[in-house]
Amino acid sequence: EVQNAVGRKKIIFELIKGENVITELENYLNKESIDILAFAKAEKSFLERLFRGSVSQKLFYRIHIPLIVFKAKDTPGDLF
Repeated sequence: EVQNAVGRKKIIFELIKGENVITELENYLNKESIDILAFAKAEKSFLERLFRGSVSQKLFYRIHIPLIVFKAKDTPGDLF
């Protein structure tokens, strides 16, 4: 759907896992030639937001490419 909507032929989707999401994404961005990062944001409880913070906000201040954050729907819990 994204590829059809954007009209670009080279769009790559990858699932990145690790102990620290921000560190893993920074490592990935440093290794690859990335033009833009789209990030699926899962809903968090009040306590999760309080103690874990927002990954998307942390990324916003640490990376130097455009960042798109969208709300994930029906995301399996084991992905995050």
